[in-house]
Amino acid sequence: MRQPAISAYEPKPRTTNLYQLMTSYLTCLLAILWFLSTPLVLQAQSSPPTPEVISRSEVQMSDHKIIFERITPPSAPQAVPTTQGSLAANPQPSPAAQPFLPLSCTVINREMTEVQWTHAGQEYRIWSSIDFHFLTGQGSVESEGRVYALFMGIGDLHTDETTGKLAQFRALPRPSGSGAWYYIVQQPETGADPAAFEGLDALHRYYSANEASLKQKHAAALAAEAAREAYLKAHPPVKKDTVIRFYPIRSVRHGNAPTKEAAR
Repeated sequence: MRQPAISAYEPKPRTTNLYQLMTSYLTCLLAILWFLSTPLVLQAQSSPPTPEVISRSEVQMSDHKIIFERITPPSAPQAVPTTQGSLAANPQPSPAAQPFLPLSCTVINREMTEVQWTHAGQEYRIWSSIDFHFLTGQGSVESEGRVYALFMGIGDLHTDETTGKLAQFRALPRPSGSGAWYYIVQQPETGADPAAFEGLDALHRYYSANEASLKQKHAAALAAEAAREAYLKAHPPVKKDTVIRFYPIRSVRHGNAPTKEAAR
């Protein structure tokens, strides 16, 4: 084991004048008191005023109108002063960072999912017994007191059940128990980092514990989407007018063009 380097420099003891020490202490105390009593202005902005419409013109299209509105130039938003005392009374907690779990998923015949991800620059790939469609809309998963932020790209693959990946997956020995499981297909040749599978292990534990509710939520989401599509088909939405608001920064017509003297 490499020992830490030891410096040959030894600091000499020094004496401190008591008067200088007390003066420095009082100076620091006065500076802190001044800081606490001084209002602190933050960049909190008030709501901007509603602009005034100066002129308006319309262009009729086939199914809607395009409306052009010239408005008064917006004014700069005003900063709202906030004192140090109000900040102390209303502290803003900082959110705790969550482990990020980005996954590329291909659901095969709604029976298995091929999952790919990258950890520490190395690619990993598994075959999972979970149909990852049941996890869509799930922003995070929690297992054993740890929360993972879940981000998935998901697609479908329909293939012959007697050949290919699905046939190989069906031929794999199944672990004992009824929980979700996976089979490692690709990992670094130098060996896998156990930390690379922590998020996937948590996800499979979460699915096993919440399988029934996840399937119910998925079925409810599909039913809601089908009802929405049927409603839109029966009640086609009317295209809304497009409103374009503008204001000239410099214009000869509106009398705020730069003069020759200003241009020089």
